[in-house]
Amino acid sequence: MNNITPLGFAILFCAVILILILPRKYAALPIIFAACFLTLGQQVKIAVFHFTGLRILIFVIFVRFFLRAEFKGIIFNKVDTIFLIWVTCSVVIYTVLHGTTEALINRSGFAYNAIGIYMAIRLTIREIGDFEILIKALALIAIPLSLIMLNEYLTGRNLFSFFGGVPEYTAIRNDKLRCQGPFAHPILAGTFGATLMPFLFSLWFKNKEKVFAFIAFSSATLIVFVSSSSGPLMAYLAALLALCMWPLRNQMKLVRWGIFIAVVGLHLIMKAPVWALIGRLGNLIGGTGWHRVELIDATVAHIQEWWFMGVKKTSHWGLDTLPDNPNMIDITNQFVSEAINGGFIKLTLFVILLAFCYSTLGKALKHFDDKYTKILIWSIGATLFAHMTSFLSVAYFDQITTFWYMLLALIAALGSMITTSAHKEAPFHEINTA
Repeated sequence: MNNITPLGFAILFCAVILILILPRKYAALPIIFAACFLTLGQQVKIAVFHFTGLRILIFVIFVRFFLRAEFKGIIFNKVDTIFLIWVTCSVVIYTVLHGTTEALINRSGFAYNAIGIYMAIRLTIREIGDFEILIKALALIAIPLSLIMLNEYLTGRNLFSFFGGVPEYTAIRNDKLRCQGPFAHPILAGTFGATLMPFLFSLWFKNKEKVFAFIAFSSATLIVFVSSSSGPLMAYLAALLALCMWPLRNQMKLVRWGIFIAVVGLHLIMKAPVWALIGRLGNLIGGTGWHRVELIDATVAHIQEWWFMGVKKTSHWGLDTLPDNPNMIDITNQFVSEAINGGFIKLTLFVILLAFCYSTLGKALKHFDDKYTKILIWSIGATLFAHMTSFLSVAYFDQITTFWYMLLALIAALGSMITTSAHKEAPFHEINTA
């Protein structure tokens, strides 16, 4: 079964050629472009396997890596290790829990996407200049994408429906159009804009690029606005808050302890759990914040069901079930999704992964002396914080995962740069005795 349209085929064909002929530092850009301008409706189905456009491009870029021996020179670190362990456990635990071939196929597809996208970015980003290339590419992508989504907001029709996988007519809630562009849900579209904004903010500090940076920054903001979703708005505000913390970058240890003490204190003095603040914030900016609160309440209340290896049925938890799976409730929280699909082990690995990412960013901030590089690293940290905020309102699926894995790979690449630099600066005898 082939669902690829002639235009989709033309885009994929051009992307394949570019992946094979471009210099290494540009090789992953066609994949990023495809994630933004092709829906998951563009796919080839062979038996039970679905090969989306992204999966086809992942295969092509790995062919390139092998043909050109571009795996050489990569130094793996803690972020790489914990990421691979997390993916492996996701596959093993979910498959054992469900005990079906379908579960194995499903998780194999997840692992293929996760490792494929992660390594595609990891192998092409080797120096700080490569970060700038990627961010400028994202800026150039955000501008036309925001205009297409603005057209959707003004007309109520999604031009990406031509590719399939997304509806032609835009969903409406509370008299507001909820635009989604190529993404499977408006929240995911808005999340893309919210988590892209901090990256684009760093361009402002490049000479002679302030107009371009402002246009790109505004484009990301527009994507959040037309999605009409409270979750992306919360993530956007969280990113702005993180960016505003730049003057306190040398006091972040105190800030973290202050936040921790404040959260614990609120939890002790509030009549409701501290996560009830999500619902109150939802009342202020709109959305379904109280559903998120009830979801966390239900997860905590049923911890005995999921703590070991996750759980196959949650319909009795008292929340709305999925239309296509009446045995499962609607999971609108990434942390809850980790728990339900892999138990305490998978949830813990996910939290450790986030901790390693922040640790790496902290080390990178101290390692590099150039002010622009420091701001770039800070913007990456703000992007990570925006994703973490978004995790409270949605469990990732569709092509938004491309940009999550991309972020993890960028942080791991920073870690490798620090290690490489340390080896170059260390005396020969210290390297041999290390």
